Amino acid sequence: MGGVLYSQAMLTIRKMAGSDIPRVSEILTSNYNFIAGPDRIPADRMPALIEKCASVSAVTNMPNNRDCYVALSGKTLVAFLTIKGDEVSDLFVDTAQHRKGLGAELFRFALQAVKNAGHRQLQLVTTGYGIPFYQAMGMKVTGKVDITSGPLQGGQTTRLEMRLV
Repeated sequence: MGGVLYSQAMLTIRKMAGSDIPRVSEILTSNYNFIAGPDRIPADRMPALIEKCASVSAVTNMPNNRDCYVALSGKTLVAFLTIKGDEVSDLFVDTAQHRKGLGAELFRFALQAVKNAGHRQLQLVTTGYGIPFYQAMGMKVTGKVDITSGPLQGGQTTRLEMRLV
């Protein structure tokens, strides 16, 4: 298990360990199912999306090309974050824990990690559901990104950026 990288009243954040993978898969799956309605993701595309992005196999391969972190509240794994260079690739909180400040705390950790790595900006792409959260965290919408492959091919995501000082 990775060492503690961050610990505050609400969360302890550390590198993802192999034993975390099944729980991370559960969190990702529940979040994809949760946002499917607001983001109007067609039901027939959900199984392929979950297999590609949230399955145990997908989570197992994530550390190959990005830094993966988990957040714990007490001893319970409640959130997942990935960072690749200056980009937050994934930030998901257990749906039962939404609206409790955990996502904001995890975002602040990501912001500091990207700064500490020497980057001058933080960027990400998100679905429509995530835009208000990231804007509340200070990010600015900079454009749309066409999805050119995979289960959501033909759709769009929104790119957001934040300059780091």
